[in-house]
Amino acid sequence: MKKILFISVLLFSLACSDDDNTSPAENLTDLELSLIDGSPWEFDKVEFVSTETNEQGLSENEMLQISEDQLNSVSLNFRNNRTVQLSGSNSQITYEFTASNGTMVFTSSDEEIGTLESVEVNQNELSYIDTFTNEDNNSQTTVWKAKLFFVN
Repeated sequence: MKKILFISVLLFSLACSDDDNTSPAENLTDLELSLIDGSPWEFDKVEFVSTETNEQGLSENEMLQISEDQLNSVSLNFRNNRTVQLSGSNSQITYEFTASNGTMVFTSSDEEIGTLESVEVNQNELSYIDTFTNEDNNSQTTVWKAKLFFVN
């Protein structure tokens, strides 16, 4: 199954959902509580981590620019009912999330949307590693990992 980058879904989706259920979820992890307490989180910066495939021959700077373009004006608002609202310049979407032991998983209708690695909350900064995919018109694909930083 091909992974779909949840940020891409956010940016290109016209779907908008609102979750009226704000009842606290049971047994929230310390990481989940930190995400909720710090919300909303605004995108700040991105750092290159590694390249998995590079059929397009993109430079690290080009990969970082693509990442930044996708994340520009993105905010994350975690709620105590284990939902997160992702907002971009013209859209917003809500997913369910779970987070523990440095990993966060986003789901929608029980289908996994994306998994984030090395999730950390330190004071007013949220960081995690995400995987990005870029495909050109010739079906050449570049896949890389980047560390994203959000601030509250």
